[in-house]
Amino acid sequence: MGVDKALLRLAGKTLLQRAISAVSEAADDVRVIGDREEYHHFGVPVEPDLYPGTGPLGGIATALRRARHKHVLVVACDMPFLSVELMTAMAAVPRGYHALVPVTDTPRSSHGGERTYETLHAIYRTSCVDLIELRIASGQLKAFEMLAEMVVHELPEGWLRRYDPELSSLVNANDPDEWLAATARLGDNLTTVEDRE
Repeated sequence: MGVDKALLRLAGKTLLQRAISAVSEAADDVRVIGDREEYHHFGVPVEPDLYPGTGPLGGIATALRRARHKHVLVVACDMPFLSVELMTAMAAVPRGYHALVPVTDTPRSSHGGERTYETLHAIYRTSCVDLIELRIASGQLKAFEMLAEMVVHELPEGWLRRYDPELSSLVNANDPDEWLAATARLGDNLTTVEDRE
C-alpha cells in the first residue's frame, strides 16, 4: 500500500479504530499487535511484535503469547467492515478446537484449491503458540499451512452468511484497488493521512 494501512481513514476513522471498536463489542480484552507510537492513541494496550519481519504469523504468535484467556480472536486491521454479530457467534461455538476458521468458497491463489481459509479472522487456542513458533523458526510463514497440524473447526460460507450475509467482515483493504473499493462502498474519499486522534 505504501503507507501504514492501520492509519488510513475510512468514514472518519482509521482502520485501526474501526477494528478496535468492533472487536471491543465482541471481546473483553482487546490488544493491538505492532508497536508504533501512533497506535498508543486508541485506548487499548499495544504489544510489540515478538517476531518482527515474520508477517501475520508472527502477529498471531505474539497475540497468543500475550493473551489472558485460553482462546484468542485474531483479526487484521485491514478488514474495515467487521461484523460484531459474526464475531460474537464465532465466540459462542463450542471450543473443542485449536483453530476456528471461516472458510469461503472463493479460491485464493496463495492457498491453492477451491476455498480460502480466513486465518486473520479466526479464533486460536493459546496452546497452539509452540507449534506456530516452531514454524516461524523454520521459516514456514504461511498462516494457512499451519492448519494442517491443528485440530481445525471450519466455519463454512453458509454458516458465516447467517450472521454476515454479504461476508463484509472478510473484505480486505490490502492494496490500492481494494482500498478504493472500500472507500467507494461508503462513499468516502481516499486519504493516506496518518491522523492521530
